[in-house]
Amino acid sequence: MAELSGFAYRPGVSALHRLDPRLKLVLAAVASGVSLHAGAAGLVWLGCALVGGVLCARVRPGAGAGELRWLGALLAFVFAARAVATEGSPVFSAPGITVTAEGLRDGALVCLRLALAYLIGALVVATTRSSYQLILSSVGAWTDILRRG
Repeated sequence: MAELSGFAYRPGVSALHRLDPRLKLVLAAVASGVSLHAGAAGLVWLGCALVGGVLCARVRPGAGAGELRWLGALLAFVFAARAVATEGSPVFSAPGITVTAEGLRDGALVCLRLALAYLIGALVVATTRSSYQLILSSVGAWTDILRRG
């Protein structure tokens, strides 16, 4: 089932691959918290750090391209909804629809937060083996120890 996703575990020897999975979850929670409370500059810095993590882990950028179209559709919908629903100074107006500058700004920030949340999750998944694989490797290690025993 995990192989159906473009962001499935990718074997590697990077620092992110070697981190303990619990630490990765803590770091993901911290990065998510930062993305919720950061302004535009903080989100850009977090995005740069996450892109650096993707490069460090050597995750192929096109690995989840098929799934990214759905993320793009969601982001476009959220951006359009924020641009129209937020009150402020009008940028464009048509019968029944008014796009505001504040809506465009808020929509861009919300979309950036959502994209970063997706990237955080994808990075954790791409660098962490599933629990099934961890169990098999630990059972294999114990059987080797017992054989040598």
